[in-house]
Amino acid sequence: MKLQGFEHFAARAYLNEYFGSFDTEDHFLLTFCHDVYEALPPVEAMVEIGGGPCIYPLISARRRAERILFAEYCVANRAEVEAWRLNAADAFDWSPQFSFIQQLEGFTQSVDEMQQELRRKLLPCIPCDVFDDEPLTGLAGQ
Repeated sequence: MKLQGFEHFAARAYLNEYFGSFDTEDHFLLTFCHDVYEALPPVEAMVEIGGGPCIYPLISARRRAERILFAEYCVANRAEVEAWRLNAADAFDWSPQFSFIQQLEGFTQSVDEMQQELRRKLLPCIPCDVFDDEPLTGLAGQ
């Protein structure tokens, strides 16, 4: 089943609209993600499916997984995540979210160290269509 309407999704506009400023809703989301991941045991690998152009849940996940695979349908969303993973100059700035998680973690790492750790653990993004019989066909070799 081919989904319609995602070919022209403006991932950066979405990020700017919903994550361009840091507010109470962000505090709630990040605290929730932090609490969930802190309660889980460490794992070798995890998969983020359909995360959109967002990496904020992975900030806390980085302490629980050695490898993180990001699987996403929309090309523009994968491009945003890849730009951040590769530390591209024009990548979206998630520093406010990292700073907030840094506080929740008790300042055990600098924001730069946290970002480097996540970039090291985050594997290249792969295409994923949850409506396919085999949605993670891009997983081979990961």
